[in-house]
Amino acid sequence: SSGLPDKYGFELKAFLSTTITLMTPEPDFGYRHEKGLTAFLDKYGWPGAKNDGSRRFNGRHSALGTYAKSGLRLRIEHWDAISNVPTGKGSPNVLLVDPRNDEIAAGWSFEKLAEKWGKKHAGAMFVTAQKYLNEPGPLASHYSFGPQVHCGRGTSALLLLKAISLGSVYLDPGDRVNEIGQEKKRTQWRVSKSRGVS
Repeated sequence: SSGLPDKYGFELKAFLSTTITLMTPEPDFGYRHEKGLTAFLDKYGWPGAKNDGSRRFNGRHSALGTYAKSGLRLRIEHWDAISNVPTGKGSPNVLLVDPRNDEIAAGWSFEKLAEKWGKKHAGAMFVTAQKYLNEPGPLASHYSFGPQVHCGRGTSALLLLKAISLGSVYLDPGDRVNEIGQEKKRTQWRVSKSRGVS
């Protein structure tokens, strides 16, 4: 959960499934930042599927289209989506917007994303993992790692924005507030393991 690389300057990412969580920075402007998670969930969330009195906000939000359940989509301001470069007319901040009224539901400044991305992913190791359940013997449930390891170096925040613009990197949150008002923030930026951030 640290904002720094895990070991020897490398961020270590083990992946079991088809998606990899890259980082979890909270938004630093917009409705959610200003009003808080509970107000955000009251406005943009929905009741928990188990009818437990909770409200949730999850699902794959990308720059490629509006997510039907929330009505929100990702957008990068001051970004040329054809050439995949900043326009130079302002900071290329990432926005989660309501296209019906252009309200910024949540926003991440380029400065914040660049700092987080640069610290965490200047070097990254992606390690395949396997989960074993109900196996015979003393290690009835365990994990194994490898043998495949993918090493990434020399990325940049602009490559991250390019991947967001192309839909390769997307917001897949797991936010909730329970019936007594306890909040759980989980702002996950993810990538499919078949689509890397070069």
